[in-house]
Amino acid sequence: MQMGGGMGMGMGMQQQNAMAGMMMGMGAPAPGAAPIHPNSTVTPAAPEEVEQFLILNPVEQHAADKFRAMDPKIQRWVINRGPLEGARDPTGAFIGRLTRLSQVASGQVQVPPGDWICESCGDHQFARNTTCRKCGAGKPAHLMM
Repeated sequence: MQMGGGMGMGMGMQQQNAMAGMMMGMGAPAPGAAPIHPNSTVTPAAPEEVEQFLILNPVEQHAADKFRAMDPKIQRWVINRGPLEGARDPTGAFIGRLTRLSQVASGQVQVPPGDWICESCGDHQFARNTTCRKCGAGKPAHLMM
């Protein structure tokens, strides 16, 4: 895919490829993928929790606004992923987290048979994992073999 106009200006090839991949991944759900929307066991984030997270993890205004506008159950996933401390670019890391979790929730991420999505934080887990590698939550009972 050739990047046209000013979009690729000043970017290295690796950054252009990453941007192209990101743009391509924002379309329709993956073939055969069903939405993996946070289910009823996910407690929606309260507006106070969202604001507290933003106070403790300062990001640029556009990113904070995008977070505030998200489904409260996806907000819970974002919060449960933990703080942004240590990120070289907290806003960039945060936008990446928002984008990835939105893709998971809308079915744009294909999960191979046996793999599972953590109900607590939305992270993709391999079938062999019995606990989430991000937040430590257990594999749902209905997926245990």
